[in-house]
Amino acid sequence: MRMRILILLAVSFFFVLCGQKKEQKGIVISNPQALNHLQIGQQYIEQDQFDAAIGELRAAVKLDSTLAEAWDRLGFVLAMENHLTEAVEAAQRAVKLVPNNAFYRQHLASNYVALGKHAEAIKEYKKAIEIDENYAHAYHGLGFLYALSNDNERAIKLYKKAISLKPDEAEFHYDLGNAYSKQNKLEEAVKEYKESIKINPRFTKAYYALGNTYIKLGKQHEGERELEIFKKLEAAEKEIAKRKNVVAKNPTDPAAYCYLGSAYLQQNDYSEAAKTFRNALKIDPQYSDALFGLGVVLLKQNQVGAALQRLKQALESGLRKPKLYHALGMAYFRKGMYDEAITAYKKALKMKPDFVSAYSGLGDAYQAQGQLEKAVANYKKALQFDSTMALVYCKIGDIYRQQGKFEEAMEVYTKALKITPNLGIAQWGLAQAYQGKKKTKANR
Repeated sequence: MRMRILILLAVSFFFVLCGQKKEQKGIVISNPQALNHLQIGQQYIEQDQFDAAIGELRAAVKLDSTLAEAWDRLGFVLAMENHLTEAVEAAQRAVKLVPNNAFYRQHLASNYVALGKHAEAIKEYKKAIEIDENYAHAYHGLGFLYALSNDNERAIKLYKKAISLKPDEAEFHYDLGNAYSKQNKLEEAVKEYKESIKINPRFTKAYYALGNTYIKLGKQHEGERELEIFKKLEAAEKEIAKRKNVVAKNPTDPAAYCYLGSAYLQQNDYSEAAKTFRNALKIDPQYSDALFGLGVVLLKQNQVGAALQRLKQALESGLRKPKLYHALGMAYFRKGMYDEAITAYKKALKMKPDFVSAYSGLGDAYQAQGQLEKAVANYKKALQFDSTMALVYCKIGDIYRQQGKFEEAMEVYTKALKITPNLGIAQWGLAQAYQGKKKTKANR
């Protein structure tokens, strides 16, 4: 329950944090140093370094006790660190200074929820809505409280209102799904859980809820599938939490950030991975693993020019490992620099002779240059190490078709379809090879 409340607070807080950054220049303060502490505190919040943020924000309000924004943020980080009474007091100071700020009212309400003071929370949520009738997070927070008291009809109305104002918030759909589930409206619950996952594919608890709801509906296979995804995501979350703890204990060590960044990268969370690798580079701009990690992330995001720059910097900083050369090969290939790509892939293979992806990449580069025999040879080498790569079979099939070797093409496309029966490119290639074979026979 506490985790749900903290998520409720965090989601609304970061929504505000992003929106108010642009307005910071307009803050009127009696001590310029206070604003500096506030800004540093915000940076620590974004890095999940809440202890450090508390120190900076306390310094800000000590220098300028009228700085409402600092009190508001202090209330947030105190709540995240489970200092709930102090969190409420800080949020109250923000509201007292700026009574007509809906964001501050909503944050105070969330802190009241965490402290178990639901009546006070309801009052503040309603006040936030009076101030801003389009404030989606206030409707959601109020709905969450009614759901806690099993007033699901009222909760559903409020969740729907929140969604109408902010339809791309995964948490809103998830909570609406929960309310439907409590009413045994399981099909409606499934729809909302699926929508929350569509918005946020890494929304772990939504997979758990969806899986169990499917099972209740008698859809065992679908339920087990979703629960399997849940287990994998949960394990990944635990790993990330462990690595975040390493960063918290070693905030000036770039290796700690790279350790965390690699976990985000494994989960395809490229935004967090990039941010984490950049934090490492703030500490040491020449840290090779961070340059490499950021280069890989940028490549995943299709920012090829920027990726190539970072990967070259990693090489210049002294890093030598097959994955770096492989990434360079991919970047060069996407830039159309095929000779450079071939050189990079060969260096990767010299260091790691069983590097399957490097053989495949080398085959792609040779194919792009029209060196088809070399391309096929490298694709086949990749398949020697991993015979389950259906797409590599298709690449060989495409070359065979281009060469008029329709029998051989049909054979490799068939192998691809045995691995992945509904692979469209293999089905299409097989059909084309068959037609090519028929035309060849007809012309004889």
